[in-house]
Amino acid sequence: MAGYRNAEVRCLDIDPRTAGVGPIGHTGYFLRRAEPLWGEVLDWFKGR
Repeated sequence: MAGYRNAEVRCLDIDPRTAGVGPIGHTGYFLRRAEPLWGEVLDWFKGR
């Protein structure tokens, strides 16, 4: 992130078990079955 030193950094830990999604692995967040996890991230984009 050194190239983005003026950018605001926001880290978010996501536990797929809380949404009933189950294990998603490294890139599973982007699969349709992980859609219940997307809400907070989509809200952040909408606020930009």
